[in-house]
Amino acid sequence: MINEPEAYAQKFLDAGSDLLSIHAEVLSGSRFDDLYSLVSSRGKEIGLAIKPNTDLPAWAVARLEKLSCVVVMTVNPGFSGQSMDLSVMPKLAKISGMLEAAGSGADVEVDGGVDLGNVHEVVKRGGNVLVAGAGVYGASDPVKTIGLLRERARAARGE
Repeated sequence: MINEPEAYAQKFLDAGSDLLSIHAEVLSGSRFDDLYSLVSSRGKEIGLAIKPNTDLPAWAVARLEKLSCVVVMTVNPGFSGQSMDLSVMPKLAKISGMLEAAGSGADVEVDGGVDLGNVHEVVKRGGNVLVAGAGVYGASDPVKTIGLLRERARAARGE
C-alpha cells in the first residue's frame, strides 16, 4: 500500500508492470482518473484494492468499466500469515455482483488468508484470482496444496 501512487506509478510501468492495483483508501475520483490516464496511455491496466473495512467508494462504482480487477483484502495489509476476516465475505459477494451487473470482465482478486479451509467460500462469493501465500508456503507440501486449492476452487465453480 502506497500513500502517493502518483510518485511511483511511472517507475512500476517502466519496470515492466502490466497491471497496477492501487488502494482506494488513498484515492479520489480525480486522482484515479489521472492515474488511469497514465496507465492506459502505456497500454497497461489498472485495478483497485480495498482493505477489509473499506467499502467500494461511490467514485469507484462510477468507474467500474475502467477497472481490470478489484482486490478485496481479507486481512489488513502488513504481514503474511494472518487469518482471513470472514466478515468480508458479504462485501466480496456484493462487489462481484456489481461487476457482473455492470458487464465488467474485471477479475475479483482475494488477498489474505486464502487456504484449503476457505477457498470454496471465497470462490462461491465471486473470487477468481486467489492470493494464497502462507496458505501454500506454510503447508508441508506446497505443490500438493496448490493442486488441492485448484480442485476446491473448480468444485466451487461447479466444474
